Amino acid sequence: MIVEFVFAFAVVGIVVALVFLIFRQVIKCPDGKALIVYHKENKDAEIKVYTKGKVYVKFLSEDYSFLDLRQMTTKLEIEAETADNMNVRSHINVEFGVSLEPVLLKKAVEHFVEKSENQILEMVQEVVQKLAKTYFSKMYFEKKQLNIGKKVHDLSDIWKNEFEKMGLELYRCNFEGVKVL
Repeated sequence: MIVEFVFAFAVVGIVVALVFLIFRQVIKCPDGKALIVYHKENKDAEIKVYTKGKVYVKFLSEDYSFLDLRQMTTKLEIEAETADNMNVRSHINVEFGVSLEPVLLKKAVEHFVEKSENQILEMVQEVVQKLAKTYFSKMYFEKKQLNIGKKVHDLSDIWKNEFEKMGLELYRCNFEGVKVL
């Protein structure tokens, strides 16, 4: 009688544990985030990306993480030298976010999965500084005329391409004055 009771208790315990494991692996994708599901051992296997709903993650072979889809903003002060050897300073505000276009979303996953917002901002700031310095180094200024409207528009197009390489979408890029030092 005791053996049967212990056996029944063990069976019930195993069933409860399996049910717990199964339901524990049903993951709800929160608003404003992408759920990234990947194979635990084969990092080259296909990555699945979900932006809404609930997903069953196979607890033995798959793992998951989240990628923030919220719009982010970074502000930088750039100092650079122009092609005519003038030093300039500009404040730049950049608004961006992870692109939801499938190809670009996968690129964002490759670059940013499991990174904090601060780490993403640091990576973007490095790209912005490099691009701005390169761009200013090709510009010519006259000391009293700083009409750069079209040139800034061209710069935004270049940045859009660089952001897309990382799976990001550039929403806005504002220069708050370019001053000759």
